[in-house]
Amino acid sequence: MIVCAGLGVLAASGWNGDGGRFQPIAAVLAIVLFACFLILFAVFRVGWLMRGHELWREERRRSRGDDGD
Repeated sequence: MIVCAGLGVLAASGWNGDGGRFQPIAAVLAIVLFACFLILFAVFRVGWLMRGHELWREERRRSRGDDGD
C-alpha cells in the first residue's frame, strides 16, 4: 500500500527530470492506480451490501421462526 501511495505521489508530482518524457507515464500510472482503487472499493461495497442482506434475512427468518432455508 505504501508503494502504491509513493507511486501515486510521484505520478501526481509530474517529475520532469528527463525532459518531460515522464508526463505520459505519470498520467497512465495515475489512471491505473485510480482504476485499482475503484475496483477495490466496488468489491468492498458489494461485500458489505451482501453481508447486510444476509443479516436482514437472518433477522427475518428468526422473527418468523423458520429453521431451514
